[in-house]
Amino acid sequence: MNLSDLWRGEFGDRYHQRTAERPNIDARTNLLRTATSGLSMGSVLELGAGLGWNLEALKGLYPNCRCSALEVNEQACQTLDRLGFDVEAETVETWLPSWGYELVLTMGFLIHVHPDEIRSVYEKMASAAASHIFMGEYFRPQREEIAYREPGAMWGADFCREFLESQHDWKLKKYGFVYHTDGLDNLTWWLLERV
Repeated sequence: MNLSDLWRGEFGDRYHQRTAERPNIDARTNLLRTATSGLSMGSVLELGAGLGWNLEALKGLYPNCRCSALEVNEQACQTLDRLGFDVEAETVETWLPSWGYELVLTMGFLIHVHPDEIRSVYEKMASAAASHIFMGEYFRPQREEIAYREPGAMWGADFCREFLESQHDWKLKKYGFVYHTDGLDNLTWWLLERV
């Protein structure tokens, strides 16, 4: 299943309409402050940036940071552009990463990458990141499908373990968990550092 087609179309439009009213910028800011403290933050790329809430949080923390987004949904791309972010409007499958972002970020993106495509996405993330990668996703000890609105559209995994097993020039620097009462949805996060 090509999940990019799903997010590019009406399914993605409905998702962004449903979630537009609850960005939880404060919770995102708190999480990203904890995860990125002590890092040089001159440039960041978010994969699957949606409506830009994580980039807004980072811009609030690091006003001089150049924030870029890879996003497939046209409505979301228009919002990202209005917010002043650099937008690459294409699928992760066709994206050719340019190297040099100080941070490559995913939050609720890898859960929507099909298992057949995940290794390629890890390779592209590693190619784009000069020094750090942040992943905030739904953790499962073993990869498994999570029931969602469309079959095959959501997966849980130990994304950190998978990434480190396939990309050997990286190490785990920090990790944590955000409980749903803190404004995000039971999110496990990892900060990886290039060695």
